[in-house]
Amino acid sequence: MRINQAKIANELGVSVITVSRALRNHPDLAEATKERILEKARELGYTRLRTPKPSSTLRRAAVVFYGTSQVDPLASGVRRLIFFGLHQQCKALNTETAIEMPSMSEVPAAVRNRSVEAVFLFGRYTAETVKSLGDIPAIAVSSYAEGIDLPRITADNFGGMRDAVSHLVEHGHRRVLFIREEEPLTQIFLERERGYEWVMRKNGLPVEVATWNLETDPRPTVLEGIPKGSAIAFASDSLAGAAMDYFESKGWELPRDCSMVSFDDTAPASRKLTSFSPDWTLMGKMAADLLLAWPGLPRRTPVEIRVPGRLSIKGSVVSS
Repeated sequence: MRINQAKIANELGVSVITVSRALRNHPDLAEATKERILEKARELGYTRLRTPKPSSTLRRAAVVFYGTSQVDPLASGVRRLIFFGLHQQCKALNTETAIEMPSMSEVPAAVRNRSVEAVFLFGRYTAETVKSLGDIPAIAVSSYAEGIDLPRITADNFGGMRDAVSHLVEHGHRRVLFIREEEPLTQIFLERERGYEWVMRKNGLPVEVATWNLETDPRPTVLEGIPKGSAIAFASDSLAGAAMDYFESKGWELPRDCSMVSFDDTAPASRKLTSFSPDWTLMGKMAADLLLAWPGLPRRTPVEIRVPGRLSIKGSVVSS
């Protein structure tokens, strides 16, 4: 029988990732765990044991996801697309990536151990997080916190929502509700809100903003009482998708009964949701290039690089 890493993991009751790290002599794995896995691999006749490359030829970077309650940090379409580009470019630059999901107050193990040469930060990092990095180069990817001196690469959050809301206004909608997530430690949803406000004020239209936390309020009370014929701009596809489920459960026909636009362009094609579409994979590639291949990147200054995008029109808006 062919022995693979999954078989070793099953025998020991550990994850395949842990087995893979042991076989690659990963520095963040406890020595006792490594030895136990290597012993089992030899016992089972695993034939792909190899000597790891010298550290001088292989760099290591930590990909740190803050503020995610998911077991799989790549379950989100946005994070998955960004990581795909980042991981591919890291491989091209001979850099190994290690994923961590620390709690808000926790310093990543790779940072504590000083076992990485670069850190990619996703999510709700804090000033204390950045302070703990010391002299390790780092960049914030997609999300960022205002007032913390760190280079960042982002989508065009303001411009993208501006284009999406303009699409509604161009179709004759004079009242547009904007709904965003409750994200107190990141700026991306506030930037999207500003893009919405800019369009509404430019056209002399009323500004109406509401927040919705999908985790604490899965029943969309924010949508109750919204009349047919409304127009809504959502800060993310996850909110828009939940809203579409809600309206369809009430028997509404979309988009006839409610025009919608959103941001991310990660909803299933069957949704037919008009959404601003940043090039998420390019964002990941650029993040890797900036941090690993551009020695001139300032280490602790709020330099911002925006990736391009376009409004992906899919028929979720009708004329008012």
